Amino acid sequence: MEVHQHTHTPRKKWTHYFWEFLMLFLAVFCGFLAENFREHQLEHKREKQYMASLASELSYDLGQYEKVLNKINVLAPALDSFYQNVKNAALFQYRLEPRWNTLINNSTAPYSPPMPTIQQLKNSGNMRLVRDPAVEQSIMEYEAFIEGRLNKNADEVNQAAHRVYAFEDQFCDYTDFNRATTDNLHNKVSENLDHAFSFEMPLLIKDPLKLNEFANSIVNYRAFLYGYYTNTLTAKEKTTALLNLINKEYHFKNNK
Repeated sequence: MEVHQHTHTPRKKWTHYFWEFLMLFLAVFCGFLAENFREHQLEHKREKQYMASLASELSYDLGQYEKVLNKINVLAPALDSFYQNVKNAALFQYRLEPRWNTLINNSTAPYSPPMPTIQQLKNSGNMRLVRDPAVEQSIMEYEAFIEGRLNKNADEVNQAAHRVYAFEDQFCDYTDFNRATTDNLHNKVSENLDHAFSFEMPLLIKDPLKLNEFANSIVNYRAFLYGYYTNTLTAKEKTTALLNLINKEYHFKNNK
């Protein structure tokens, strides 16, 4: 009988297993680092996109605030004259002057920034992408001011304006105003101030108490408008500060 000699595979040393484990570990770890780095880069890119969008919105808001401030500068003296018109109605033959009335009715001063980027950051849970604590804090403070004081004041201005309009509806004869409006629409001359002011709006009452109530509504409108003016100045300052901070931290060109 032939005897076969069995060959034995040499037993691997423990160091061999150690190096195999180490190589596998390093491969997995490097893959993890690469994926982590890739995710980090993507988040950084998204962060910059959000901030670029926010910077653009802030620039637009600054322009709107400037328009609001200019409107109020024109509207405030007109309201003062309109108050005198109503308070001393007898001196004006109990009629409202179109040059003040038209300006007041055509001027909608309040502007409420919609802040879509900030809302998207919050609603999607992506506020965490904003790595700089100073930027995040400034964004939250800006949003709180807009949604708090500025929007509340804007609502007060709108309500005060509508109270003035309600008194006009109640106490004035709109017959000639309706005629002028029809003419303007047919002739397309509404942008011409001479045509816009060419109507009579007589008061239907001479009761001093009711006229005083009407006049007081104009004073309240002016008061809320003054508060909104000061809050708009504050909003403009906060917007400028936030925009400058974003431009500095993310190396954007000045958007103003």
